[in-house]
Amino acid sequence: SPEEDDALRDYMQRHGNTGSWITLPNKAGEFARSLPLPCPAVPLIVLDGCLIVLVGLKRCGKSCRLRWLNYLRPDIRHGGFTDEEDTIIYSLYSQLGSKWSLIASQLERRTDNDVKNHWNTKLKKRL
Repeated sequence: SPEEDDALRDYMQRHGNTGSWITLPNKAGEFARSLPLPCPAVPLIVLDGCLIVLVGLKRCGKSCRLRWLNYLRPDIRHGGFTDEEDTIIYSLYSQLGSKWSLIASQLERRTDNDVKNHWNTKLKKRL
């Protein structure tokens, strides 16, 4: 959800990638709980007239890791591949095959997941 993305983004920007991804959902939830209310990053429910703050993100550590690495990091670029990037992907794919992380390392601010998805949805069809 957008609220969970906000909580994860806020936590990572304040604390960085320290510790274990397994424990991060609870830590990010505790961090969100410490934010001043009302805060859009803090999931709230009302039960029998009482305001309850939900602690912990509703995703596992692996999901937090993938969400951060592939979508939420501020230093990555999504979509809008240039013709030059397409040429590099074609060239490297012909040499390396589907080694997406190696190919992505040759493209500035692109993730292996983004390159793989671009290949499978756009470039492969042009061959």
